Amino acid sequence: MKKIKLLLTGMLTLMIPLWLIAQNISVTGKVTDIETGKTLSAANVVVKPSGKGCATDENGRYLIENLQPGEYTIEVSFVGFKKSTRKVNLTENKRYVFDFAMVATNFELGEVILKDWSARQDPFVKTEMKKIEIEILPTRDIGDFLRQIPNVSAIRKGGTQLDPVIRGYKYDQLNVRVDGFMRIEGGCPNRMDPNISHIEVDDIERIEVIKGPYVLRYGPTMGGFLNLVTSKPTPFEGKKFQLNARGIKGYESNWNGTKDRLNVKFGNDRVYFNLSGNNQEYGNYKDGNGNLVLSSFRKYSFTGEIGLVPLKNHELIYSFVSSHGRDVHFPALPMDERLDDTRLMSAVYSIASPFKNISNLRIMAFNSNVHHVMDTKEKPSGDTMIGVSTIDAIVSGANLNFTLLPKENNKLYFITGIEHTTKKGERVKTMYMQPAEPVVPVKTEFLIDGFITNTYFATEYERKFETMTLTASLRYDNNQAHSGPVYVYGLKAGKPIIQDTLYPEDITLNNLSASFGFNKYLNENLTLGLAIGRGVRSPNLLERYITLLPIGYDKYDYLGNPDLKAEANHQADLTIKYETDKIGRVTVNGFFSYVINYIAARQLPPTQYLPNTKGVYGVKQFYNADPVYFRGFEFTYSSPEQYKLGGSLIAAYTRATMTKAWDKMTEISPDALYEIPPLDVRANVYYSFFNSKLIPRLTVRYAAPQNYVSVAYGEKTTPSFWLANLTLAYIYNHFVTLSCGINNIFNTPYYEHLNRRVIGSPDNLYEPGRVFFANLIVKI
Repeated sequence: MKKIKLLLTGMLTLMIPLWLIAQNISVTGKVTDIETGKTLSAANVVVKPSGKGCATDENGRYLIENLQPGEYTIEVSFVGFKKSTRKVNLTENKRYVFDFAMVATNFELGEVILKDWSARQDPFVKTEMKKIEIEILPTRDIGDFLRQIPNVSAIRKGGTQLDPVIRGYKYDQLNVRVDGFMRIEGGCPNRMDPNISHIEVDDIERIEVIKGPYVLRYGPTMGGFLNLVTSKPTPFEGKKFQLNARGIKGYESNWNGTKDRLNVKFGNDRVYFNLSGNNQEYGNYKDGNGNLVLSSFRKYSFTGEIGLVPLKNHELIYSFVSSHGRDVHFPALPMDERLDDTRLMSAVYSIASPFKNISNLRIMAFNSNVHHVMDTKEKPSGDTMIGVSTIDAIVSGANLNFTLLPKENNKLYFITGIEHTTKKGERVKTMYMQPAEPVVPVKTEFLIDGFITNTYFATEYERKFETMTLTASLRYDNNQAHSGPVYVYGLKAGKPIIQDTLYPEDITLNNLSASFGFNKYLNENLTLGLAIGRGVRSPNLLERYITLLPIGYDKYDYLGNPDLKAEANHQADLTIKYETDKIGRVTVNGFFSYVINYIAARQLPPTQYLPNTKGVYGVKQFYNADPVYFRGFEFTYSSPEQYKLGGSLIAAYTRATMTKAWDKMTEISPDALYEIPPLDVRANVYYSFFNSKLIPRLTVRYAAPQNYVSVAYGEKTTPSFWLANLTLAYIYNHFVTLSCGINNIFNTPYYEHLNRRVIGSPDNLYEPGRVFFANLIVKI
């Protein structure tokens, strides 16, 4: 009997792997755009009701394994395309191939009501906004456009060039990239030209926002990652030259502003081009009280790109962008932008599959060059003194990156490279005395031969299981900084004099960042995601070497500190997503951040340094503050897509606290961190007429009062406000789209908490009053 039991046990043991093999049914295929034939990466593929799913890779391919025999529905979704489904009957032990050609929507409803576009496999909060949203809405500025995203706000100082803030993180605490690798250094120390302002908004194909220090291969990421993906040349089918074009004409009342764009793509399967030109001219606007805000500006740009296919699976793309700003007014800054000339050049050579188990080998190089001139000619002080500042900021970089595919459902990304940033600035003050006295120009330098060289290596690992996705990232940065002598100026008899000369030593910082996250599919509808990370960023050139300029939130001259340590953010995000075809999608996220070596500023004793700017309260120097805490939540709901009537509800809140701050010489423990937006709630309702050809949409927004403000920075509270906007989009046919609407329907006078105060006034800079707008989009 024992022998029989042993024999049966052995047979069963041998049969178990055979049974498992018998059930190893899988589905695979490619997802493409039916109109262009281009593959779609990061499309969501789900096999229902198994609950198993994945996202397509860089080549648009997907693979889902270990399915049981039975009938299923494969569902494919991608932003800007109609959802595609296919019923399949899986009976045999084999790999089934199902390709999907996606049809672009005329006007994707969700794209203008801001759905939560986070893919199910992401453990962190990711939002992607597409080109159609930019074209349909009255978009003149990237920073202003980003304020639709939950917990994303912007600092307004004028009519354009708003500076983005993500969950309270701003400036270099955010990793801002163009096409995933290029970085731009703005010229103005007061950030009248933040890096995103040097990219024309209508050149953008999509914007990716990832909150938190989790995606590290694109650069030092402390508070979030913002990627501006621009239009690129793409190959056509066949050897015959082909051409398509796209034009936009936009108008906004109140500003009496217009924008124009023309984009032409032509070529064949071996050589292809992308040419575009943009122009914006906007006047001053009136706020809800009828007051005129001096905010006019003019901006224009040109882009030329060429793509080549020298060999099979090889591609070279060269890009040149020339963007320009003229007479850009900033009522909340001591100067206006007189001119800004930016050149952005890049070259990318890529090989799709150079070796076995290696894909997407790319060599990338870029150079950004910003020449920025600002002055006080139109400021109140322009009658007696004119100050002109000229800054040149250059960033050059190169990297090598590739993807290793050790086995199915495993990806390992590698990237290594170098970036070199230089910045030099000088200021010339011309004093106009009595008519009989001569004009006296005085030149001072506030940045002298400063540069930072950052060498880096990063890797990211992704592993997909049946009901779980794991991600892990690691990044190392070697950051070296240098500056020439730092001259600290004071004033004597109305003229600058050198008070002190500092000779900072070269500084080297070695930074290590890491992150880990998982996404667990609890069932077909419910997903749980957890991400934890440490993101480190080194001080920038201004924080290290700036010499007595009023570049902060408050009225002080600021002095750099070469001995600053790197900021480090330790953060955790917990996200729950629930989605059904009948109810829609609900996403709830909570986050907590603990930041050490936070770079703040405190006042120096008046006996140490005198200010160099008239009317400021004194001199502040950057220092590493005690820990700072961030916490908050985000809630989004979006209705199912199949109904004509739909909408969304969004709520977001962030609270940040400094454990210790300084008001003049007085310690404040604790204190609110300045420039943190209040609770923000938005509701959207739309209705789809005539098979989505005509879509009206009403948006109602409530911003709560912000009473938790910084004492150390003299921050003021902000009252609450309600807003209502109406948009109407009409799709005449595949070639012509018209949108129009009203922003701030009730002409409400209001200002955002992050709007700066008007120079010479205790009041904040108000937002525009009622605005009528219209956009015409034509493509051939």
